Amino acid sequence: MPKQTGTLRALKASLKILYNRRDSEFVSNDEFREEIIKELKFSKEEQNPPKMVKQSEMARYFGLSGFYKKNFDRKQKILLEGIKFYESKNNEEKISIIFDQLKKISFGKNNAAIKESDSIIDPPKLFLKAIYELEFIEKKEFAILLYRTVNQKKTFRESIIEIIECREQKKKVSDVPQEYKNIYYDYKFNVFFKEIGILKEIKSKYYFSFFTNDNYLNVISNLSIYNDIKELDQKYINDEEIINEKINYHLHNKEILRKLNERKPNLKTNSIDRYVTQRRIKETALRDNNYECFFDKSHKTFLMVNGAQYMEGHHIIPMKAQKDFKLINIDRVENILCLCPNCHRKVHLSLENEKKKLLSEVYNLKKNNLFKANLKISFEDLYKKYYSKKIAIDFSSLQNQSQIKKALLIEKIVKDRVQKDQIGSTEEEISRLTNLYINEYVKKN
Repeated sequence: MPKQTGTLRALKASLKILYNRRDSEFVSNDEFREEIIKELKFSKEEQNPPKMVKQSEMARYFGLSGFYKKNFDRKQKILLEGIKFYESKNNEEKISIIFDQLKKISFGKNNAAIKESDSIIDPPKLFLKAIYELEFIEKKEFAILLYRTVNQKKTFRESIIEIIECREQKKKVSDVPQEYKNIYYDYKFNVFFKEIGILKEIKSKYYFSFFTNDNYLNVISNLSIYNDIKELDQKYINDEEIINEKINYHLHNKEILRKLNERKPNLKTNSIDRYVTQRRIKETALRDNNYECFFDKSHKTFLMVNGAQYMEGHHIIPMKAQKDFKLINIDRVENILCLCPNCHRKVHLSLENEKKKLLSEVYNLKKNNLFKANLKISFEDLYKKYYSKKIAIDFSSLQNQSQIKKALLIEKIVKDRVQKDQIGSTEEEISRLTNLYINEYVKKN
């Protein structure tokens, strides 16, 4: 892993030098050193020749630049991906390029930032996949994860479960042997991930940024921690995320499940309205319902690699309602439905009458469970507060009874046509369309 610098500033400066010389055959190390000293304003005391060249480590690590003909031939060249990265207008475009590189290149073998390595483990992918499974990771946890997978040849699953068990028992993870501490505690790409906006660091813990959570979880779930599986034992292939299997940590331990159900609600870090949910709670709810859709068990999706049918979890009382329940946690098994993707969308996006009918069915069947969990709410309040998104028809600017009658007629015509033609519009869209017609036709006449 790169050891000199992981800053975005150094990466951008390195790419600028190589970009400005992109029409040249290559940029020699001596030329690069002279330019990087100017770009980053290194003092004379800092101008160590190897250190100057290593300012381009992160660019080379992610395949944005490389050596001219072979690794470490003292001649650098910007690559096509580096040109795109340098020319991109914002960090969102840059993040997209980095995730494309994560899918394509090796970080353990034949990497232009690492002179000698034959590891089949790709550390940046291991780091991101660990956060995906654990919600966050600390440096010490990642060090033991590296040691277990690289040196002790343990599987990703075994190593992740070890960290989870330490957290549940409130124990510290084991230390890596002394000779590996310097290697496994100083990896630099975490700095780059944070500065570009893939991660955020809070109290020495690394989390995904909101942008990563919203856009790249599926990409991360499908990354492989390995760069070479040709000689890999079958147990690793079967047991690792390389086969795109989500690790389902079902809560067989009822005491742990009870504690998670009864935990104090906490806002997500740096958020004022988004609450922490536990994926293990959701996975337990799906398993307990045999991965069958609540509304119709015959609904089929596709089989995941672990043999279970793909389903989604839906909070009956939505998580946005957590603020109204004060100290009662609503992210709990009793409040989660197992739904196929289509029914999940229907609950959120269907027309008001259909949505209300679906939710009434849910409420009548789940009311007792909700009440036992102290989640007491009437159906009327549940629907009105958290599901009804009907936008009222705007009659405020109409001037007489004739215009009001025309507006009501337009509202009826629009709704009748939507239902007759089975147009896939939401109630909000229908209301907005009606208001548009009222504004366009009624007010002009």
